[in-house]
Amino acid sequence: MLGVRPANLELDVHATLSQMTSGDNGGVPVSPDAILLKVMAAYAASDYREVLKWEGRVEELLEGRSDDVCVSILKVFKLSHEYGGNSLDSIGVKERLIELHRKTRSFREYGYEMNNLGQTLFSAGKIREAAGYFERARDIAAQHALFSTESHACRGLGHAAIMEGREEEGFELLRHALAAATAAEGLSGEEGQFSESRAGGATLAALEGLIDKLFESRGEGRLNEVEPLILRYRREAKVLSGIKVNPQL
Repeated sequence: MLGVRPANLELDVHATLSQMTSGDNGGVPVSPDAILLKVMAAYAASDYREVLKWEGRVEELLEGRSDDVCVSILKVFKLSHEYGGNSLDSIGVKERLIELHRKTRSFREYGYEMNNLGQTLFSAGKIREAAGYFERARDIAAQHALFSTESHACRGLGHAAIMEGREEEGFELLRHALAAATAAEGLSGEEGQFSESRAGGATLAALEGLIDKLFESRGEGRLNEVEPLILRYRREAKVLSGIKVNPQL
């Protein structure tokens, strides 16, 4: 979610810094290691414009480094675009991350980044391109029982279908997104799944997406479907917030 810096990325950054050796020349970074130290320091200071000044040398920064360090570096550039630049400019970096996760068989991260890129393209009105990434994310999620990833992908595909006039298909995809999120919530804490709070967040997102589109359609049958979903949304939001809920309500 934009505006929230992932805690695990902060750890990645510090781990990456610990593997670097400095190499300044009068304060002007000339070697890849020195540039990387400058990039990481700028990111830690939330100076995203300074980070992005060095994106043209990203190939030098990645050369010879482990896959894990490369992922950390690319995430810094990706998030700097999203926090301090234009998200569309992050497409190349996101594609590199997808390829790295495919190479390392990090399927959950692979699906996450494909959904993330799909969302970027969808927000820019590139519906068909976005759908292609959502479809790939859904496929990998289905192969590895990654239900939260599948839910996100089906939400994207459902919205794309409705935007393109395929309303019935779109609603079926949005309902499937809710079913997948519910499955993720039931499996939260097991290997390969998100934490309970993340799974609950996927359920809320799926409910919100379906409720919004049902309201927009304004058909009587659709509106009848909304009422129990709103009650469920309210209940799920309370649970996620730590508020005790009467299960009979």
